[in-house]
Amino acid sequence: MLELQGRTLLAAVTTLTSLGFLLIGYDNGVLGGLVNGTAFNDTFNTPNPTIVGLIVAIYEGKSHRLYSSLTCGAVAASIFGEQLGRRKTIAIGVVVMILGAVLQAASYSRTQMIISRIVAGCGMGAINSTAPVLQAEFSPKTNRGL
Repeated sequence: MLELQGRTLLAAVTTLTSLGFLLIGYDNGVLGGLVNGTAFNDTFNTPNPTIVGLIVAIYEGKSHRLYSSLTCGAVAASIFGEQLGRRKTIAIGVVVMILGAVLQAASYSRTQMIISRIVAGCGMGAINSTAPVLQAEFSPKTNRGL
């Protein structure tokens, strides 16, 4: 297996970290296009705007009244991440996120879609709270901080 070192390692870690943050926007962009589609409305029995808002917002919580699944994943990562290590925490987050994505794709009811969004968001929260720390640890001391 190829072992990266120096600038190549930092570039690889930075690229992979940025992909984690890109997924948040990509997820919302894709779901934003789906909620107005015929297939979505047929499958979920034309949900009212409140339910659509819940399905979209439960992932990252755009309301101060709504605890997002991203927040829950980040809190869980802060509790268990030190014992597991950064790489394992990110790997577990990826597995949880993939499970949530599969559940979203297989959703046939509003409840299943909401639960699958919560699962995917928990994985994404673990990834996005841990990956920047891992990146900072790989960065040269001169690049850290302000």
